[in-house]
Amino acid sequence: NKNSRANAELIETLFIHFLYIEGRLKRSIIRFDGHKCYPVQIEGVVLTHKAVRNACVIPIKDKEHVQGELPLIVVEMEPGCSIESEDLKAQIMQICQEGLEERSWPKDVKIVEKIPTTNNGKNDYISLIKRFNR
Repeated sequence: NKNSRANAELIETLFIHFLYIEGRLKRSIIRFDGHKCYPVQIEGVVLTHKAVRNACVIPIKDKEHVQGELPLIVVEMEPGCSIESEDLKAQIMQICQEGLEERSWPKDVKIVEKIPTTNNGKNDYISLIKRFNR
């Protein structure tokens, strides 16, 4: 039926538009207390570490509060890096504490072999959010 096909196309278009807008707007993380954390700012601090090749800051659910999110740093190490992962996590937390206000400090650091990318080569934040918000 012509109308049901048109409706399906409209729903698909709206859904894609919603995903695009949602993905664009969610680059800020709003904590339970209303404080906004900006992933780009946190990533900038983390990327100053010489052992970090790439970093993504994603929101994770705040399990201690009914609402709100907390920043989680996902890090890809430089190839051949000899720093132990626990030492790197501690160093990243330290530079965050030195370079960011306390309410923007990450909840945790996760080290991955490779940060996934989209078809156009950008960091795939959506797949990381799905992976770490289980």
